Amino acid sequence: MGKQIKNSLTENSESYYKYASIYEQFSLCEDAPKKVFNFLKPLLKNKKVLDIWCWSGKYISLFAPFCESIIWLDISDKLLDIAKNKTKNMKNVSFLQGSAININLEDSSVWLVYWTWFLWSIQNIENIKKILKEIDRVLAPDGIIYLIENSENGAFEDIRGRSVNPQKPTKQFNDFLLNEWFERISVLESYFLFENSSQANEIFSSIRDDKLQFSIQTNKLEHIISIFRRNK
Repeated sequence: MGKQIKNSLTENSESYYKYASIYEQFSLCEDAPKKVFNFLKPLLKNKKVLDIWCWSGKYISLFAPFCESIIWLDISDKLLDIAKNKTKNMKNVSFLQGSAININLEDSSVWLVYWTWFLWSIQNIENIKKILKEIDRVLAPDGIIYLIENSENGAFEDIRGRSVNPQKPTKQFNDFLLNEWFERISVLESYFLFENSSQANEIFSSIRDDKLQFSIQTNKLEHIISIFRRNK
């Protein structure tokens, strides 16, 4: 499938802060059959929800009508600006800019926390533990955390070079979650759907900080998704 992504989409990725429009395109192409939405929709109904690392607000128009209230957190002001433009008539939506290590919310203020492909991008294990501790603080006593993360196989893993990496970084990360009292409750077979292979190559080349060029031959890219859950 050509050259591979190795380091993009991480917390220190320069492209995440500079190219908000590219990440908007990326998120719109991701999970084209809306399997994550269909899984989470009944769980969010009438709940106070926190979305960590909301990107450009892919799920805002989908989830907001079902939640009592929903807070969208991201560190990128440019991506939050895109998200805010999608919520002009939504009264139960609010936004926070900042890090998940220090969330500007009161203790026990939300019932459900979820994030989509966020925690694996944090490369420092101690920071991950700080984030989990902070989430426990803002979560209600009977609250639940849902993580939507990558599985260890599939074309998305292949193109990022992780499936052939002898260190098996995705498996290591998912095993870490299991050791942190999460359980893997579902595996979803989804896919990216681009307009054409040219768009796929353009997006992946743009979000890669070293600007490698890619040779993706298809507009549909397999993406296997793991969903983890932990009660407070």
